[in-house]
Amino acid sequence: MVDELRDEKFKFDHVKDPFPSASNACPFDAPNAVAIDNNGNIYVIEEDNERVQIFSNSGQYLKQITNTNDAIGQFDEPVGVAVASNGRIYVADTDNDRIQVFSSSGAFEYSIGTGSSGNDPGQFSRPTSITFDINGKMYIADKGNDRIQIFSSSGAYEYSIGTGDSGDNTGQFSNPYDVAVDTNGKIYVSDENNCRIQVFSSSGSYEYSIGTGSCGSDIGQLNHQSGIALDNSEKIYVADTWNHRIQIYSSSGSYESNIGNGTSGNSIAQLNYPSDVFVDSSGKIYVADKNNDRVQIFSNSGEYLYTIGSGTKGYATGTFNMPSGIFVDTNNNIYVADAYNSRIQVFSPNKSDAHVVQTGNFGIGT
Repeated sequence: MVDELRDEKFKFDHVKDPFPSASNACPFDAPNAVAIDNNGNIYVIEEDNERVQIFSNSGQYLKQITNTNDAIGQFDEPVGVAVASNGRIYVADTDNDRIQVFSSSGAFEYSIGTGSSGNDPGQFSRPTSITFDINGKMYIADKGNDRIQIFSSSGAYEYSIGTGDSGDNTGQFSNPYDVAVDTNGKIYVSDENNCRIQVFSSSGSYEYSIGTGSCGSDIGQLNHQSGIALDNSEKIYVADTWNHRIQIYSSSGSYESNIGNGTSGNSIAQLNYPSDVFVDSSGKIYVADKNNDRVQIFSNSGEYLYTIGSGTKGYATGTFNMPSGIFVDTNNNIYVADAYNSRIQVFSPNKSDAHVVQTGNFGIGT
């Protein structure tokens, strides 16, 4: 999820001591997004603590960007973070209606958006999700304005997808939840309340939809879907949350198969409100099986492989309480946002090693 935009520059002089020492690292409260940079550093955004904490790939605390306010460099209920290939950090500062951009060292660089809710080009209303294409162009889910805004790698506004009004016509959105971009620049938008994925060309022209546009449980229908993932062949994986399944589509949008039988359950390969899906470079499929308090892993053909987590709520390392997000790095280390335990857990590819990023107690920013 997530990140930035714009050409308005501000000086980073409003925040006192934005990078506390490691001894000042605070417990998480509502960590809801994770990003990994090219060096394996971990960026965790906390909506309730209104900050980004940064850790090494071994889980050692490095620094944080924090303080709650609407001043430059400060946040109000941020819900998304992303790291560009050049190391810049992009934060969806949701309740401040802007994207804030920081250098790799955490120094404020500029904001995209005015800091006040608006619907003009370059303004936002509760931005949530940000992603980049291979050229560094930015795609922002402008949730409150029911549109996707696209910016250049330098933050200049380019164009929008969506009319800016909630609707169910082709090219309109109702609560766009997530956005993904494939290697050809094709844009995939999770149009949550319309229970569909809309797909657009790299220039923003509508191409087709996945789902009927009405919520349902038939094959190919969606019901309040959440995360989207793409594999190396541009197959599309959708966490069909309320239908308790992952639906898989070809690169042209044709239904292929699903994981989960469409009924909530806790048996092997059954799902219970899956919240996120990720596909690694080998095609292995990772599912955050949220209400079953576990992560299930499947082969690229959908065959069940193994589970991480006990399947019951727990606090011990290796157990979960409502895992909400999942990410796999280039070394196949697995990062799980263990939401109700207020922590990030990291697992080795073979599950032989696990460690916790942060203490797992609720805490407040400083």
